[in-house]
Amino acid sequence: MRDYRLNDDDAAVLARFTKLCRDEIAPRAKETERAGVFPAQNYARLVESGYLGMGHDEAFGGSGVPSPALSVLMQERLGAACASTYLATGASCGLFGLPISFFGSAAQKDRYLRPLLAGKLIGAFGLTEPHAGSDVQAMKTTAVKDGAGYRLNGEKLWITNAPCCDAAVVFAKTDPSANWQGVSLFIVDKGMKGFSQGPPLDKLGFRGSPTGSLVFQDCYVEETRRVGDEGMGFIMAMQTLEYGRIGIAALSIGIAAAALDEGTRYVKERTAFGKPLSKFQDVAFKLSDIATDIELARTLTIRAAEDKQKDGEARTLASMAKLFASEMCVRATDTVMQVMGANGYSEEFPVARLARDARLCPIGEGASAIQRMLIARDLFGE
Repeated sequence: MRDYRLNDDDAAVLARFTKLCRDEIAPRAKETERAGVFPAQNYARLVESGYLGMGHDEAFGGSGVPSPALSVLMQERLGAACASTYLATGASCGLFGLPISFFGSAAQKDRYLRPLLAGKLIGAFGLTEPHAGSDVQAMKTTAVKDGAGYRLNGEKLWITNAPCCDAAVVFAKTDPSANWQGVSLFIVDKGMKGFSQGPPLDKLGFRGSPTGSLVFQDCYVEETRRVGDEGMGFIMAMQTLEYGRIGIAALSIGIAAAALDEGTRYVKERTAFGKPLSKFQDVAFKLSDIATDIELARTLTIRAAEDKQKDGEARTLASMAKLFASEMCVRATDTVMQVMGANGYSEEFPVARLARDARLCPIGEGASAIQRMLIARDLFGE
């Protein structure tokens, strides 16, 4: 794989980050999955590398905005090394941090971004609900005005970092009659009266990234905790999710690339009928197809990231990148597992973990059906 569109400085940054992922984070991936708790050790190292600060203002502890290609390739490297670490850190510095970075007040940025980007705060993104996943307009969580604040009631489910977060951005309806125009965004801190965090859910994959619920029972939040104006929450969610979809595409590429590396190494060493498996055309062609799909997904994802950085909007390309890369990731891990046979199915090899993690990619940040719907809307000019 070639690292293209990088100047010398970016290439040096990527080389250092690749080494960190290869030498420190990847060797802990199996341990991270088995522990089933937030990967604090990896989180601390990512703070030191500047990764957590990507896309955030240097005035609040960020490391600035990297080139789109560098951003995608760094996310890919981390996803390949440990998908659980990628998801946990992405939910914190990305999904939690970006709405505050883009739409928050100076006081909110100072209060939350500084500790977040220093690795002293874990964040969560409270959007999905038990009966309202991708259908944001169907959310039931409400924020009713009460004096100088709001009373928050409802439940969020399948929230990354929910069991361990120190703070969460939470979407709630301030005007239930206004559909998506009645959604607003609030910041809630751990320990606030009426706010509770559910235990970790038992999941197929991403076991090293705790996922759970956020429950609000008459939780009072001051008006100063509202991010931006009332009724702007849906737009904030969609803007943030475009970054999230590009991120899931990069993660998918990383998982697929890690599987391809494992499969390539295995078929060169494993012999059958007197020759390496790599000499069998059926095996070689299967892995060649994966390599081609990975390169296609990478190019599309970088293009989406370029449009997002240049124009502030990449709705259709972000959906295309997420759709193609996530479904490709599932095919790639499944193919490598098949090529490796029983060993691919064994927990002694990382492919089993990669295959479990891959299955979330076409579901999270908007399922494949949602991405196809968004692409179709643009296709038909709706």
